[in-house]
Amino acid sequence: MKKWCFSLLAMFVFMATSAQNSDDVIKTAREFSMQGDNENAILVLKKGIEQYPNNTDIRIDLAMVFYTARRNPQALEAIRPMLESDKPDEMVYQIAALIYRSELQNKEADKLYKAGLKNHPNSGLLYNDYGQFLESYQPGKGMGIKMWEKGIELSPTYAGNYYQASRYYAAINNTIWALLYGEIFVNLDSYSSRSVEIRNLLFQYYKKAYAFGLGGLNEKNEFEKSVAENLIAQKPMSAAGIGPESLSAIRTRFILDWYSKPASGKYPFRLFERHQQMLRVGLFDAYNQWLFGGAANLAAFQNWTKTHAEEYQAFNKFQRQQLFVMDTNQYYK
Repeated sequence: MKKWCFSLLAMFVFMATSAQNSDDVIKTAREFSMQGDNENAILVLKKGIEQYPNNTDIRIDLAMVFYTARRNPQALEAIRPMLESDKPDEMVYQIAALIYRSELQNKEADKLYKAGLKNHPNSGLLYNDYGQFLESYQPGKGMGIKMWEKGIELSPTYAGNYYQASRYYAAINNTIWALLYGEIFVNLDSYSSRSVEIRNLLFQYYKKAYAFGLGGLNEKNEFEKSVAENLIAQKPMSAAGIGPESLSAIRTRFILDWYSKPASGKYPFRLFERHQQMLRVGLFDAYNQWLFGGAANLAAFQNWTKTHAEEYQAFNKFQRQQLFVMDTNQYYK
């Protein structure tokens, strides 16, 4: 009975797919996948390949569904023709490497990441994945952070490398870069679960910085040194404790001081420009509430959003309409 039902469903899938364009094929398959129905996702994608044999997006999705279903031989079979093309897409390298990693074929995965970066030298996606691979494959050697830093330098709009780097620097008590990279990340990727994680990290690290001082400072890096000196100068304002309100005051003074000194001209920095912009339009307090409120006291933050509803709505509108983008020429690490 179960087999008969599956065959009937497969017939309906084929009938539906035959009337779809390539985007609809992918959409339908992804809907099946999101429901945990990998078998019908595979049926849809295979039928889609018959209709659109040159569509790499359908083939990539098929390989990914096979990988998700832990059917790695079929996943490799699906992805291999694209690996053998003249210049495979960065996602082809990513998925193929993930398949090899799940099979513990680490040398093959390493070769793929290197080949991928040779073909896509500015791929933030591949630097992010390669860094994670190196951290698990060669733990403790600091190879992952080299990849994440390279990704930040060459692909500054890709959020994932900031996330990985912020967590790495927090783990080794490097205050400045844990804070800077973390805040850049939550501005690039504001509404994911990872954003909540990093906002918690930022709040705890500000508390730690003003209680115990800045860790991991590189005195030879002039940008880093200037940021650190300006942060330390605000320490008296932390005497009453660290919370969203005090951090808003501290960070307001930081920005005002930063733009009164030569370092601001020598080191233009999009994150600080964003702070200055929000100060000008009167949304910096709301931004700091969004950034730190939930981590400091969720109930208090929820109450603040109710008592400052108009201000908070204006901030949310600003955040969605004025998209934050890092510039390519502002890498100072």
